[in-house]
Amino acid sequence: MRQWVLCFSLTAAYHVWVGGDLQPNQGSRFLLPSLPFLLILAAEGAAIVVDLLLRPSDSGGLRRGLCTALCLLVVLTSNSTVSTSEMLSDSRETLLKFYNRRNLANAMFYREFTDPSTIIALHWAGLISYFSHRPVRDVLGKSDRYIARLQVDTFAPGHSKWDWDYELETVKPDIFNKKSRGLANFPKFRSDYVRVDSRLCPEFYIRRDRRALLRDQHKLRFTDMPSVE
Repeated sequence: MRQWVLCFSLTAAYHVWVGGDLQPNQGSRFLLPSLPFLLILAAEGAAIVVDLLLRPSDSGGLRRGLCTALCLLVVLTSNSTVSTSEMLSDSRETLLKFYNRRNLANAMFYREFTDPSTIIALHWAGLISYFSHRPVRDVLGKSDRYIARLQVDTFAPGHSKWDWDYELETVKPDIFNKKSRGLANFPKFRSDYVRVDSRLCPEFYIRRDRRALLRDQHKLRFTDMPSVE
């Protein structure tokens, strides 16, 4: 049990060190790796409490019922209000369902219609990186030492650091999945990348000289972006 306590404590300490997650009302992603250990500790703690409350001769069924109730209480109280209401309601949509659908559509398109060597730059590196089967970059620096070590004035853990000059001049990814966070205002982005529209997924942006990485181009629409005024 000591190692479980240590793992949870280290994860909690990291959560405190970085200042918490971006959206605290949805829980902390930094604590997720340690939740299995927390649940194991909760189950052991519930068993100890039940042993203290009941005599050895008490019914085994009552013992199991109390232990289950205590474990359930821990599960419900350790979740955020958003996830708890989602878990208990059949009618409530899952968190970020609309965005996840769009990201899945992009991921399946990249997997089906791009060359396996295509490098994709993402602002949202979860679902697309899992399902596209393509090398990806997180432009917010979670997998890039240069960006991760930038000094910034804003505080938004995991969402406050990016460098478009670095991405456009040095990294030069084949595809940008989105153009948010001011990327669209960079002349080099507008000159080097074209917008791609498909009926299969939301629009994305590919380097002009890497269009050959896309298959079935006759089904796609390419649009030049106007220069910044």
